[in-house]
Order: sequence, then structure tokens, then C-alpha cells
Amino acid sequence: MPRSRVMFLAILGVSMMIMAIIALNNQPITPEEQAERDATATVAARKAVLASTVKIVVSYGTEKRRWLEDATQRFKAQYPNIDVELLGEGSMESYRALSNVVDSSPTYWRNRPLPILWSPGGRIQVALLNTDQGREFATQCKDLVLSPLAFIMWKDRADAFEAFYKDRGGITFDNLEDALSEPKGGRWGEIGGDPNWGLLKVGYANPNESNGGFMFLMGLTYAYLNRTAAATVAELSDPKFAEYARRIAKAISIEPLNSSGVLMDSMMRQGPATYDLVILHEALAIENAQIAINRHGIPLRVVYPKYNLYSEHPMCLIDHPSFTPQQREAAKLYQNFLLSREMQELARVYGYRPSDTDVPLFVEGSPFNDPNIRAMGVSNNIGQTIVQPDGNTLKQILTIWNRAVN
Repeated sequence: MPRSRVMFLAILGVSMMIMAIIALNNQPITPEEQAERDATATVAARKAVLASTVKIVVSYGTEKRRWLEDATQRFKAQYPNIDVELLGEGSMESYRALSNVVDSSPTYWRNRPLPILWSPGGRIQVALLNTDQGREFATQCKDLVLSPLAFIMWKDRADAFEAFYKDRGGITFDNLEDALSEPKGGRWGEIGGDPNWGLLKVGYANPNESNGGFMFLMGLTYAYLNRTAAATVAELSDPKFAEYARRIAKAISIEPLNSSGVLMDSMMRQGPATYDLVILHEALAIENAQIAINRHGIPLRVVYPKYNLYSEHPMCLIDHPSFTPQQREAAKLYQNFLLSREMQELARVYGYRPSDTDVPLFVEGSPFNDPNIRAMGVSNNIGQTIVQPDGNTLKQILTIWNRAVN
């Protein structure tokens, strides 16, 4: 056979093989086959992560510092090649900093390294950030732990207040306004308490700086609306809502602090002389239950608003081109680790409700099942859960509040 014909047949054979391979690759695959390919790719990516050291930066709301630091030490023991740097930041301040991030810069706020994972106090901040960025800049969010809003009060004060307002629902936003306004003027002697307690002193965190403060604002807003359905800009633009917010702020009168943790620390350190009641998330009451008794000899009480919401502590991946595939894979490993059964059970030790509903709360060994914690009022009945409005409406709520109180 002539050499030219042999070469022709060889080339033809190779071409047919290439065409066959292309045709094979273009064939539709079943969901099972695609899942197997994805799993193989994931395993390869994880092997690449574990083969060399990779660093990830995690920005988190400081309320959950103790749990997150404990969990991170356990993660590092299991994945020594993944260097996790934790940045404890206020949820609202980190939201504002991330709102200004552009694709061309790998840093943000005060030239800090851009976090690949962001875990603010609530999905409120996620909605605000993605609205500002005009896209899902914070993506693949998963709720880590939960903590509902609560009125946290010294027990003797709570007993007196509830007895006075027993026919009007006890401790509520409306009754607080009534107690703080004239003619009662917030005087304990006028609302069934000991006149020597002086004035009723209520604390809340600044909604502009704190997730706990924004939760307070949401609880107040839905108490005004008297429903769980999502608030609208139109109804909150009604001057009646602004007047309601103004009355509440004027009645409380104490300047709000910028951090939920700082506010709770102040209540524990200074006692009833400074705060009779603070409006924060439940976990802070559980964490400080024994401290209250040790320092002041008075237990705490927890009462949930009629219309309530959770601090969900979502953990989201930040969608930015500066992150490598190895960093993205390491971030997912860390996120999934925090959602593991062991870490979810650990969260209960620090007063948080696991986001994993398969992890029970009121069982033997859980702090939630401690008789003293149950006696405080901690329960599964946290009130009616509200529907969170979209990011634009949340921004309007904050704007209306600021104009009303300033």
C-alpha cells in the first residue's frame, strides 16, 4: 500500500476518534452522572486545599464571638492547612464597608483584607448589602445559629410590671410606651413597683450600628402594624408611624449604645441602677443568667414580643474576583463544619438555638433545659414570626426612624 494512502487512513482514523470523543462529550448526561462528576471535582478541589496552606478571612458579628472562637479552634485541629483569620465587627458597620467594595480592590474598610466569608447578626444586613451592590454580592448564605428578640428584665421589676399591666398583655411595646409617658412618667411608684426604684430605665442598641438595634426597630415596627406580613414603604411613610417611633424614642430617652454586647455588659456590671430592661436577643440573657445572680442577687426574666424575629447569623460567601478556587473551597469547608451536628450542639452551650432543626433544644445536657433557664421564661413559644421585608423597605424603615428621633 502506498505510503501516502497509509498516512491518509491514519489521519482519517484519528479524526474519527476525535469526532467520536467530541460527540460523546456532547451527549446529555443523567442527573446522577452530573452529580458524580461534581463530587469528583469537589474531592479534587479539597485535596488541592489540604495539600497546601490556604488563608481565609472571616468577618463576623461579635455577639457570637465565644462560640465561633471555640468552633474555629476545633476546625483548625481538623484542617491544619486552612488558616482562618476571624475579624469581629459590628454587623451594620461591616455591611456599610462591604457596600463600598468594588471588583478592582481586594481590601475594604480601613484597608483590612476583604473577607471571603461574612456572618453578620442577621439576614437584615444581607438584604441591605445585596440591595446596595445591586446583585447577590453576599451569596450561598446559610443560617448558622438562631436567637429571637426578647425583653430582658430583672425579675422583681418584671413581676411588678406584669402585675400592673396584667389586663393589657404584660410586658409589651405599647405598655412600655404607656408606662414611660405622662401621667405615669416612667415612675415605678405609678406602675406598681417600689418607689425607691426611681424611674423605669429601658435600653436598646442603636439600629444604625447594631443588628440587635435593628431587631429592636423591627419589633417596634411590627408592634405598630399589629401583624406578621411584610411591611411596605407606603404604610411606614404615614406620619402616624413616624409619630409612634418618636413617642417611643422620647419615652425611653436613654441614649442607645452602639453594640448589643456592650449594652448587656453594662446592664450586668451596673445592675438595676442603670437598666431595668433591655431589648436584645435571647442568647445574651442565657449567657448572663448566672452573672446576674452572682453580682446582683436578682434573676433575669425573658419575655418575647407578640411579633418577633430571629437573629439568624447567616454565613455568606462574598462574590469577589480576588478569591482563588482554593480559598473558595476552604471557605465552604469551614461553613459546612460550623453546620455539623457537633458544632450545632456546641452552639447551645453559648445560648444559641441551632439552625439545624434536627438538634433538639430542651433535652438532657442542653443549657436550654436547665431549670433556671426555663424559669427565666426561655421557651419555644417566641411569639409570631414576622416576614422580613426587602432591602429597599428595610432602608426606608431606618431612614424614617432616624428622621423621627433626631
